[in-house]
Amino acid sequence: IEVIDEACCKTEAGGSSCLVDGSVCSNRSNHLFFDGGHPADVTNSIMGRMAYSANLTSYTYPFSIQRLATLNSTTTFNSTLLNEASHENPDPMNAQ
Repeated sequence: IEVIDEACCKTEAGGSSCLVDGSVCSNRSNHLFFDGGHPADVTNSIMGRMAYSANLTSYTYPFSIQRLATLNSTTTFNSTLLNEASHENPDPMNAQ
């Protein structure tokens, strides 16, 4: 991602949607945002990977999606899981 301060498509000043007759950038993967309010595909991909496998509770709390996927339908969200989460980061608002 090289362009973080402008959208891939042209929008009205302060607008979030692309102009109907506006142009679109030639390389969408270089832009952080597609339009004024929506992340580009590459940004969504990065955020999705981070949410799935993050080890830091600043990305997902109390568990990553990968950890949740290992739980089966008979597993309950009990004190053991809560205890595990609290040891990872006792205060998610002050994640390091």
